[in-house]
Amino acid sequence: MIVFITAITITADIYPALKVLLKETFGHHWIGKSVLATILWLAFALIPIKSDFIRTKHIVFTAMGCALAIFAFYVLLFIL
Repeated sequence: MIVFITAITITADIYPALKVLLKETFGHHWIGKSVLATILWLAFALIPIKSDFIRTKHIVFTAMGCALAIFAFYVLLFIL
């Protein structure tokens, strides 16, 4: 889900039509992202997954990588 939010955030800024679609469908693009992320979360919540240290570490590094990707994208967008 972290990767989904990162991907849809960057994609919506590259392709404004996606942001418009989210806005027209849900009233605001942030609400659209939240609704889609919630649906995705509910779908994955039905899958039983064992939790362990390695999986938790992977999730933390994924979140950090996604945060860095969004930060780098907006810095490059600002510079260019």
